[in-house]
Amino acid sequence: MKKGSTYILTGPVGSGKSTALQQWVQKQQKEIAGFLHLGQPKKLHLLSSQESIELEKNLDLDTSDILVGKYRFSSMAFKKMNDTLLELAKWPSEMMVIDEIGKLELKEKGIFPGLLSFIDSIQEHTTQTSIFVVRDYLLEEVIEKFGLHDAVVIDKQELHDWE
Repeated sequence: MKKGSTYILTGPVGSGKSTALQQWVQKQQKEIAGFLHLGQPKKLHLLSSQESIELEKNLDLDTSDILVGKYRFSSMAFKKMNDTLLELAKWPSEMMVIDEIGKLELKEKGIFPGLLSFIDSIQEHTTQTSIFVVRDYLLEEVIEKFGLHDAVVIDKQELHDWE
């Protein structure tokens, strides 16, 4: 891993990208900021605070929830992710993980507002390293939409090779 670079961890749906990234993060000897999506149903895991928030909802439905296909997501979790990204844009960490950029962000929803600020900030801070998670079938579209042309695309095996 090269300090100050941007990486995109990609692979098929359900291939273990987030799990591999969680295992890698746990082995690191430095502070890592950002968030991971873990478990079933999905939970948002904030790396700096170690806080977990329900992301995918099955019960306790709320009219403000966000629907994507057959899935229902907590609007509160998306607010927390956007707030985290806006904070990281102002006060970046040496290492940041964003899991994941997906269909909502391509439609300028979800974490789109915070993501734009965050991506603008990483271009200014050349010492920070960022890892984004993107599903393989969305990779090219995400690179184009967010101008991540200089990002190094990796898979979970390459992530393990960094250990």
